[in-house]
Amino acid sequence: MGNFGTFNVARSGLYAAQTHLAITGHNLSNIGTKGYTRQQGLQTDFYYKNLGSFSTGTNQVGLGTDMQTIRQIRDKFLDINYRAETGKAGFYSRKVLTGEMIENIVGELESEYTTQSVLHDMRKALNELTINPDNIASRGNFVSTSIIMVEKFTNIYDQLTEEQNNIDKQIRSKVTEINNLVKIIDDMNTKIKGVEVSGDNANDFRDIRNVAIDELSEIIPVTYIEQPNGEVDILCEGNPLISNNIIFKVGLRYTTSEYSYVEPVFTNRDDVISVDETQYTSLFKMKGNINAITGTDKGELKALLYSRGYKPITHLSEAIKPDVNDFGGDLRNPAYIRAYEQYEKDKFNIEEAIIPKAMKALDKIFNRVVTLINDSVSPKDKTGDAPYGLDGSQFLEVFKRKTEPYNDRYDSGDNYITEDPDYRYSQYTIGNVEVNELLMNVDGYDKIAFSNSGDPSDTTLILDMLSKWDAPSIKFQGSKEKMSITDSYQYILTDMAGDTNESYNYLDQQNIIVLQLENRRASMSDVSLDEEMVNMMQYQHSYNASARLITTIDSMIDTIINKLGA
Repeated sequence: MGNFGTFNVARSGLYAAQTHLAITGHNLSNIGTKGYTRQQGLQTDFYYKNLGSFSTGTNQVGLGTDMQTIRQIRDKFLDINYRAETGKAGFYSRKVLTGEMIENIVGELESEYTTQSVLHDMRKALNELTINPDNIASRGNFVSTSIIMVEKFTNIYDQLTEEQNNIDKQIRSKVTEINNLVKIIDDMNTKIKGVEVSGDNANDFRDIRNVAIDELSEIIPVTYIEQPNGEVDILCEGNPLISNNIIFKVGLRYTTSEYSYVEPVFTNRDDVISVDETQYTSLFKMKGNINAITGTDKGELKALLYSRGYKPITHLSEAIKPDVNDFGGDLRNPAYIRAYEQYEKDKFNIEEAIIPKAMKALDKIFNRVVTLINDSVSPKDKTGDAPYGLDGSQFLEVFKRKTEPYNDRYDSGDNYITEDPDYRYSQYTIGNVEVNELLMNVDGYDKIAFSNSGDPSDTTLILDMLSKWDAPSIKFQGSKEKMSITDSYQYILTDMAGDTNESYNYLDQQNIIVLQLENRRASMSDVSLDEEMVNMMQYQHSYNASARLITTIDSMIDTIINKLGA
């Protein structure tokens, strides 16, 4: 091979040692850098020179070593599992926060005078009237307790609405965050492709992209495919976010025309698109059971939508399934498809979404109390017998709707104005009810019609109201039987606590899984100071050995040329 062949062997060893030392230095300088993946140089034998063939085989001599590549020490399968599990952890973390918030609002953990106490006092006020039905103080206590009850339920409803507004702001923020992360991934795709096409490594760009994918997977469920050119395509529940170097922007669409709540959709528009807009694709299909069994429990954004729902609802809110015959019997009719999608959203909002579900349950109790009393003292049928007040008054309801023309109980033809399921302001619902102003003073107390016969001592009507109060009359989604007013409130508190506890258990499990995966990723990919120092010493010795060989060869050549030649 000759001395120059030996020189090339030493030179390649020197270059390999230098490269390894540079990699080690790069690793050490990035200890603590978020998302940094430990790098490692791979070297292989360079070509071999044949010196001849013998009976025992071919005699060869190596021509040195070759640096093949600089790789990241990373397990792609760990990344896939980690991102799936962090998505679940993000989902249940948000659900737990919302559940605890709802429990605090509805259960009033910080309040000394709870809604349950108000309901108890309301029944107690009715019970006191059975002793002295014509007593002004007892009647005044009934009116003041009614006012407190309305204010209490309204306050809870307002807090729930405010929480929906806060979550809506977070949804908008998360959509902005998604688009920013997608932009980072797309930028890194371009840089990685540009660097690696020339044969260099783009490991630091890959680290930035991996961090962005990690953060994105906490917000939404993502799948990704790396292309041969180094780019990755990102999908969310089958919908592309990045594909073939094209970004599909996530925008916002109003969920209803009544409220300013939004949902994430694919759109190139920068403004929030109208609820009537048809040219869009929803980022998520919010329908059915979103849970661990169906595998749809991933991402903070989905949990935010799950928590807020699409709009506030009342005791009369129902999801109306569209009839395909109304659309020409064509299941592929775009109008029918949109109507059916809206039905699924309404159904989800009523039966699954956390805050709307709590709103409906509370409103059922509130409406039952209000209508039980109103229908007793002021029957809907104005043509029949009706109870009397102390001054002979009839047909004065205790609780009024605030909005015209529904603030009158009867129309000009003395017909009861019914509640419209599609119009909350026609309903005896939380936020739309106040105590009748005609009853809110001493003179008004006499007008409350508590006597069936006109006899001031007649308590049959009040006893009947108490009987109805204690009778099973309210049924919630998921409950097997009807419950009394008192039992109903305790039921919804227990039901909410059960849901939150279930989410907390899932979150606890997910945190353990995520921690295990984080540790496994860290043990493989994080930089170890001790290990890198050992590598540094090893590669320094390798560098010195190659340098000594070059020095020896240099000395030999010097001797041959300058001494032997003389």
